[in-house]
Amino acid sequence: MKNIMKPTYFIFVLACCTAMFYQLHAQGTEEKDPLLKAKALYISEDYQTALEWLSKAEEPSGDEEVKTLEGKIYLHLQDYPAAIRACQKAAAENPEKASYTLAQAYALSGQYDSALVWLEKHLTSPYRKPAGEIQLDPAFTALERTRGWRTLWAKEYYSDKEKTESRARYLLQSGNFTATLAYLNDSIKKHDYHALYSIRGQVYDSLKNYKAAYADMQEALTLERKPEYYLLSASVAMNLEDYEAARTDASNALRLDPSLFNAYLLRAKAKVALGDYSTAISDMDSYLNYFPRDAAGLNLAGRISLEDENYLKALTYYNKALKISKAEPDYFSGRGKAYLQTGMHEYAQRDFSMALDLNPKNGELWYLKGLARQQSGDEAGACNDFEKAFKRGYKPALDELQKNCKSRF
Repeated sequence: MKNIMKPTYFIFVLACCTAMFYQLHAQGTEEKDPLLKAKALYISEDYQTALEWLSKAEEPSGDEEVKTLEGKIYLHLQDYPAAIRACQKAAAENPEKASYTLAQAYALSGQYDSALVWLEKHLTSPYRKPAGEIQLDPAFTALERTRGWRTLWAKEYYSDKEKTESRARYLLQSGNFTATLAYLNDSIKKHDYHALYSIRGQVYDSLKNYKAAYADMQEALTLERKPEYYLLSASVAMNLEDYEAARTDASNALRLDPSLFNAYLLRAKAKVALGDYSTAISDMDSYLNYFPRDAAGLNLAGRISLEDENYLKALTYYNKALKISKAEPDYFSGRGKAYLQTGMHEYAQRDFSMALDLNPKNGELWYLKGLARQQSGDEAGACNDFEKAFKRGYKPALDELQKNCKSRF
């Protein structure tokens, strides 16, 4: 007897093989920059693996970044002697940039005199953090009780515009946008300072005044081309539906700082809006190479693949997302849509049922489940689902009810 596969089973095998190809292809094109990979792992709080990647990073002369990041990782691992050793090497290359992390390491190890020396070096450097951020840093909790701490802060380190910036950020974090806006409007008359325009842009963005927000971000960029300003500008441009500007701003952010990983997500969304699906997926793959366990990122990549009608690749993303989390109905419904488009109706029906278990009031999910049942030959079950979809406000279900379920009227 000949071994004849059923069509649905054949499609399923084909989908699995294609999914394996995409997965192997993505692994073969993985970003190999160890420092960037270590930064992503640090953000993900996978400190041990971050250290493994840092050990692969080259340390060219004048580059303190590797050792400073190593010091930060050891701080989180509470290995303060190792943090001090790493930061001392970084400080030998660039003492001003390494000063803050080294001060934290000394403070946490109880070496308060050394901590104060390096904290003062930080406060007199161009990289100094706002006073409020330093004073609230848990690393300095014990140091705050010393006389040296009080002596340190008796000196003046910040200019008037820096103090104004610090006050504006505090007001912004408080959520009182009206007070923040009034303060910034008055302050900008006195200080033509890039940070103040950036903060006011964020206020306007929160108030949904996107044109004013974008104008302020452009003013900030005119005064200082910081990568984080480009990222904020890209986000505002997306709200304005100026997708070309969003793509350009996100690209500039990545050009200036490749570790602004969220710029990949923003640029991908802008590209989708511009109809550029292939390079949008390329951006998603770049992001997912750094954050392979970001289920929300995998879901976004799946949605883009669905829009691009690349259903087999969508399946690979949704399969990965569902291995990480089965608590989101969008992951099941996304995979269900991909199954539906590849002819695997029973698998689609199962996924839509899982999505409905999590979100039973969603009319579109009942409609999609009805389509899956209809295409698998279950007409009665399909009509039942279409009826539930229509009762939940999903109007396209009415067409199916009128065409295929006339007995229900």
